[in-house]
Amino acid sequence: ANAALSSPVLIGERLFFITNQGVCYSVDGRSGEEIYAQRIGGAFCASPIVAGNLIYFTDEAGVTTVVRAAVAMMGPKLRAV
Repeated sequence: ANAALSSPVLIGERLFFITNQGVCYSVDGRSGEEIYAQRIGGAFCASPIVAGNLIYFTDEAGVTTVVRAAVAMMGPKLRAV
């Protein structure tokens, strides 16, 4: 996974990050084990943002995909809000 420009976010014991190619990864914050990976599209360099129960992923074109953190925690399918 290539997330050279963005930083992960931590929710509970899960890390979420987005690669430059638009693949969102969820990994266990303790073991580093990959829980799932899902392409949400776009090209990314910005870090995701968590606010309340939502995770915001904004791509280089300015398109923001928002997912519910609770749904992201259950995985493996992210659904835009």
